[in-house]
Amino acid sequence: FFFSSRRRHTRCSGVSWARRCVQETDFCELSFGPDSGKGLFGGMFNKSDLPNDYFSGVIYEVKPGYIDRIADKFRHSKEFKFNPKEDSVTQLATLNGLWTSYLEIEGRRYWDMQVQRPFELIAAHKKLPSDSTFREDLLHLKYEHDNQAQTSKEKLENQQRSDKKIREKFSKKKK
Repeated sequence: FFFSSRRRHTRCSGVSWARRCVQETDFCELSFGPDSGKGLFGGMFNKSDLPNDYFSGVIYEVKPGYIDRIADKFRHSKEFKFNPKEDSVTQLATLNGLWTSYLEIEGRRYWDMQVQRPFELIAAHKKLPSDSTFREDLLHLKYEHDNQAQTSKEKLENQQRSDKKIREKFSKKKK
């Protein structure tokens, strides 16, 4: 699976004469999964030293007009091929990480879930009735009533399946 992203890189000239040129010149290609280059099923049945949430990629400076060309292709078809030898000017950086843990660019760690935490959750004193801690099956499990917990869980799952059928039926009517 390949993901492409672009970021704006602005080059201005002749600003005092109102002539401006904005050009997108950076392109990033990411591969997800430890065996992403091995076809549709990757290395599903092969053992890998890398976890499944591993990704790696390269950031390129691309030739003028490339971003506009792929943007036009992407409007009509969701597939395009990037050829670094033909489409790029230079490789700017390599990156890798685990999408659930960290991001490294050129070997420098820019984000690490163990270090940078955006905020700490504070438990509410008064919980809403819809809070998951009030789920009947979890309460039974907490007090080691395993049979009652299983029965409550099955009841909840059946209710969720029924709700899903109703949503699917409604979405089909809407189309």
